[in-house]
Amino acid sequence: MTAVAPLRRPETGLLPGPAATPIIDVRAYSFWYGATQALFDVSFTVPRRAVTALIGPSGFGKSTFLRSINRMNELLPGTRHSGDILLEGILARHRSRHAAPPCRDGVPATQPAPQEYLR
Repeated sequence: MTAVAPLRRPETGLLPGPAATPIIDVRAYSFWYGATQALFDVSFTVPRRAVTALIGPSGFGKSTFLRSINRMNELLPGTRHSGDILLEGILARHRSRHAAPPCRDGVPATQPAPQEYLR
């Protein structure tokens, strides 16, 4: 009997690893504006490096869902949700709303205005 070698990735020559954590993992997510439910039990995953689009008619919850991912809905009074949204395996509600500015080569892409200009 001959042994069969595991398949290697042709571009790297490495053995495939375990499945990568999805970049977005939505689990039974529902959202309400007061008594009006806007999202109903949404569940899906977006794998890393996937091109993904949210499409649908006006008023079907696309913007509400995007605002739920980046936590902008938390700023609106009278809203609530159930279920979970994980970003890279971490609950979105556990991430800081004050994200670092985008960087290029370790240097912030934009510089904050000096305090004397903000008065």
